[in-house]
Amino acid sequence: MGVAGAGLMASQIAAQLALGLQVPVVMRDLDAETAAKGLAAARDVIAQAAVRGQLDEATATAVAGNLSATADLQDLAGCDLVLEAVPEVLAIKKSVFAELESVLAEDALLVTNTSSLAVTKMAEELAHPERVVGLHFFNPVAKMPLVEVIHTEATDETTLATGLEVVRKLRKFAVRSADAPGFIVNRLLFRVLGAVLASVDADADPAEVDASLDPLGLPMRPFALLDLVGLAVADHVGTVLVEELGDRFHASPGLSAMAEKNAQFTERSKTAVHPPVSPTVAEVFGTGTAGGAEAPVGEALLEKVQDGLAEEIALMLEAGVVERPEQVDLALILGAGFPRHRGGVTPYLDASGASQRATGHTFHGEKFTSRG
Repeated sequence: MGVAGAGLMASQIAAQLALGLQVPVVMRDLDAETAAKGLAAARDVIAQAAVRGQLDEATATAVAGNLSATADLQDLAGCDLVLEAVPEVLAIKKSVFAELESVLAEDALLVTNTSSLAVTKMAEELAHPERVVGLHFFNPVAKMPLVEVIHTEATDETTLATGLEVVRKLRKFAVRSADAPGFIVNRLLFRVLGAVLASVDADADPAEVDASLDPLGLPMRPFALLDLVGLAVADHVGTVLVEELGDRFHASPGLSAMAEKNAQFTERSKTAVHPPVSPTVAEVFGTGTAGGAEAPVGEALLEKVQDGLAEEIALMLEAGVVERPEQVDLALILGAGFPRHRGGVTPYLDASGASQRATGHTFHGEKFTSRG
């Protein structure tokens, strides 16, 4: 196996491949120093797994020994599969795939860990686009059990089956998605976060906005989630989704300003269940004096989010991004921490009345469940 890139996600994925598949894994970056840092980070993941008792010392030593790093593209030439985890810029990813295709065997797989970009566009100039598949891991890779498996119209059955088998051997859950903006989890999360950011952009009270979605039962409030994702990353993904899917999504000027300041939405706390909102939020977004339909909070914002989720899931089902509502339910439980006791987001939206309000149908009636 090969991993193109040696940053945070690349090193985590390399460690999981080495642990799960018990094969040599070569990390490659543009310079030896960066590659060495990535290798050290990947081996640290292995060491931590041994400390937690997930594998014995001898196995940990063997797995760590299977990891290596290089700055030489030719060192990936013998790989059966190479996964790219480079910056989320289409031109960079296309360049990496073109380089890889020039040295790999014709039947070697090219895999992308993109979270938002079109896999089809990455592969469109390759001689063999049929061997490209997306495996979207979630951060932190060791803890998050979901991998979205992204297939394009060109992806052949052998490539897709191999991608699914890799996920199975990593003891993670695969959910298949067509190649569509944001795939499943990020598309729905950013529909939620867009509604939240639109309210604070319209000068709603930030603390009230942040608390409005508590009845959903998600593991963290929206501002803490934005901090976890990273504001620059969130700003980029939000912008991509607006460009690709339109004004159902929201590109937030306030989020961009926060990212430029390298600020946080919440104050750092190791003990608070809901970390307090950072004073910087009020400086950037305003004092929270607005109200009404343009800046909903509380039940009004919760209902807006529910209806937005129902609308977006219906659009995904109708477009064939996923085949069944249950795929969305599994993806949000495993990838976003949606409460398991609700049975999934689509039963919750049916029970709350949001699916009927937004689409005129329930997700577990004939319209959506009869698709297959």
